[in-house]
Amino acid sequence: MKQINKNSIATIITASLVLGLMGPFTALAVTATAPNLGTASTFSVIGVTLTADGSGATISGDLGATTKTGTWTHTGGIDYLAGAAAGALSAATAAWTTMGSGGGTAWNPVTDISPAPGLWTRSGDATFSNTLTLNGSATDVWIFQINSSLTFTGTVNLTGGAQACNVYWRIASDATINSGGALSKFVGTLIANGNVSTVGGVTVDGRLMSNTGTLSTAGVTSITGPTCVVPGVVPGANLGSGGVPPVIDLVKTPSPLTLPFGGGSVTYNYKVKNIGTVPMHFVELNDDHCPSQNIKFLSSDKNSALTSVDSNSWLAVGETWSYSCTTNVAQTTLNTAVVTGQANSIRATDTAVATVGVGLSLPPPLIHVVKTASSYLLPAGGGTVTYTYTVTNPGTAPLSDVSITDNKCTGLPGRVSGHPGDLNKNDLLESNEVWTFTCQSTIRQTTVNTATAKGSANGLTAFDYAYATVAVAAPALPNTGLPPESASWSIVLLSGLFLLVLASIVVTLKKRKI
Repeated sequence: MKQINKNSIATIITASLVLGLMGPFTALAVTATAPNLGTASTFSVIGVTLTADGSGATISGDLGATTKTGTWTHTGGIDYLAGAAAGALSAATAAWTTMGSGGGTAWNPVTDISPAPGLWTRSGDATFSNTLTLNGSATDVWIFQINSSLTFTGTVNLTGGAQACNVYWRIASDATINSGGALSKFVGTLIANGNVSTVGGVTVDGRLMSNTGTLSTAGVTSITGPTCVVPGVVPGANLGSGGVPPVIDLVKTPSPLTLPFGGGSVTYNYKVKNIGTVPMHFVELNDDHCPSQNIKFLSSDKNSALTSVDSNSWLAVGETWSYSCTTNVAQTTLNTAVVTGQANSIRATDTAVATVGVGLSLPPPLIHVVKTASSYLLPAGGGTVTYTYTVTNPGTAPLSDVSITDNKCTGLPGRVSGHPGDLNKNDLLESNEVWTFTCQSTIRQTTVNTATAKGSANGLTAFDYAYATVAVAAPALPNTGLPPESASWSIVLLSGLFLLVLASIVVTLKKRKI
């Protein structure tokens, strides 16, 4: 047998060490930054001309067009036509422009069916007829730049914490979205510089926008969302004693709820409450339609001496802080406020959504949901948690078709009827009523989940979200006699010893001339 020389042995050892230390390598796309949609963010569809066939389209947000034909059914939002749609069309065009036209990683729609988060480009036409799996965190962004036309038949699956609001499609020409079957779904905000059409009925978790052309739907088309959930920041290390996640709640009520044609001044009133079990600091409130410089801290219900809020102030358990923001509203506006707070290196988040009507004869509805957990910190291995949901109506219009769901807890009733909290038994959630629900779930790993409450009144749908983090402690490391930070080096040393033994065996075999 051919002898193995010393250089070969050295090469084997060196290659083994390098491969062992490097591990598997995965190519990453160029980092992507979500474009600013501005006033287009509340729209489900935008186009110069919108057409829907006899089956019609159902949309959850606003509609913007110079002209429209066919049946467009709203579950929320309103129509902006002619001059009223100009702002949204301009905002969509500006977002399309800021997404650029190249500079990313080349995307092959045949082979790249599980692309990493980032910026992906296609130099020519793109035809996709498979399942596109987008796996990532809640803050990861995907942008697909197609520098010609897109024909999409298939579905998009979001895994991990990936969110539809962080997926964008920039199409230089026309876009056609086909239905690939009963389970097919298109995900993301698509903005095309040409025409956009759906064929055969499509479910869209996102938005469809045409800057300069016609947007048409065929078949039973549903365009819903996307709603972006702001997750809590969960540490990867063992939380240990006292590492309980915080929970924060936000209620927003506009005054007034309706304005005459032409609009006017609105004051948004906010109540921020610590509904968890640990005090939190770094509390911050923002509103996407109310400038931050207009948001004023008013009072604390437990500390009368507190006249302002700084980064070192603590929101105590059960304490409520009040804020307000006054701004001008020129057209019917749906806006979202977001509050965050921190404790134990974990960030809590809550949102509040409200609509102010301009030129509407009846006030828009409001709804609010509070979610709490029976335990926010479980031992290693997890356990069972009971979530409690409290749904109320902070508005003036009684709510019909009330529903409550949770993305990670099954068993909630969906649409509610005959609730014991319905005092006058009319299946309407009124301002003096409190409807409570529970849901039990087994948690095996640190989990952030989202409850969604919806209700309708006066032809509009109100919705609210509530988030809760339940942390599961990491298993304790075995006692190796070394500090935790030395564990990785222990593995390297053991690997080195193994390779030395292997080299010794090779040398022995060489000496025996096998």
